Amino acid sequence: MEAPKSSRRFGNVDLDPAELYNLKVLQGVSLASVEDLLSACEMRELAAGEVLISGGQRNHEMYMVLSGRLGVRLESEQSEPVAWLEAGETVGELSVLDPSPASAWVVAGEPSRLLAVDERTFWRVVDASHEFAVNLLLLL
Repeated sequence: MEAPKSSRRFGNVDLDPAELYNLKVLQGVSLASVEDLLSACEMRELAAGEVLISGGQRNHEMYMVLSGRLGVRLESEQSEPVAWLEAGETVGELSVLDPSPASAWVVAGEPSRLLAVDERTFWRVVDASHEFAVNLLLLL
């Protein structure tokens, strides 16, 4: 990605495009090719313990973790996490690709900031950037 010029409105908050640099799914992606699409996305802020994705429910968004930590839980939202997702990672991409209900709960382990990419925008970003599509495949 090229160097960002200044902060930009992303959904409901200002976001410094440099925050996008740490996202694995955007490594090598030209920010210019996806910035307008991502700027339409909503920013989500979760408190510790807040559920992002519920097992058994359909999810229509991929989330880019900008800060914080999310636990992936298989049995219930109170079960022990089997994995942790940190800043720079994504969650929910499988839900966008597969219409089946989510197979796990994703719960904030600490206050977290996420960029929520809805299904329509997700596919528009895939179309706009070959590098994004390749990164997504490698992460999956």
